[in-house]
Amino acid sequence: IPGESKGIIWDENKLNVTELATASFGQSFNVSMIQMASAFCSVINGGYYYEPHVVREIKSPGGSVISKNRGNVVRQTITSQTSDYIRSCLRDTVEEGTATPAKVAGYDIGGKTGTGETRDKSGDGATSENDYIVSFMGFAPVDNPQVVIYVVIDRPHVEDQAHSTYATEFAHDIMKETFPFLGIYKSGVNNVETDEVTTNDAGTDNSE
Repeated sequence: IPGESKGIIWDENKLNVTELATASFGQSFNVSMIQMASAFCSVINGGYYYEPHVVREIKSPGGSVISKNRGNVVRQTITSQTSDYIRSCLRDTVEEGTATPAKVAGYDIGGKTGTGETRDKSGDGATSENDYIVSFMGFAPVDNPQVVIYVVIDRPHVEDQAHSTYATEFAHDIMKETFPFLGIYKSGVNNVETDEVTTNDAGTDNSE
């Protein structure tokens, strides 16, 4: 979106042995939260990458709708079958994996934790052994994603930082309040009016 950093992504022709090794488990990359959320949504909504936007509709002073953004599909990133499989894996991560603290009773939630070393303060490009960024990306309902939440905690103020629990517990508190507010209830039935949450052949508008 306008004004957003492009992040740091290695070109394929610049991936030497060291970069290839570190990139394989996530180091050497740096993306914004919007980039991460947009990519994540594409793998849970059936495989479609939507152009990110922050304005759903524009109204005139009288209240009539001038324009409405229902999502612009840019490309397909994975097959729908792969998307189904990933959603299943992400559900397992919350139900019995590293993200169990994110569970909210009565909701079918999927998600993934993240624990990353920060760069050393010396500026030589090395990673720090003491400072971590922990995160959690979650969504619900698993079978028909309507909302995604992304929590990032930069260097938690604790002695032992390398635990995603800090992010998953925080995400749990947010989701517990947010889901009912958005009309996503424990039954899994979405009670939001159709003009607020729309579904198309490519996925759900709220999963952009």
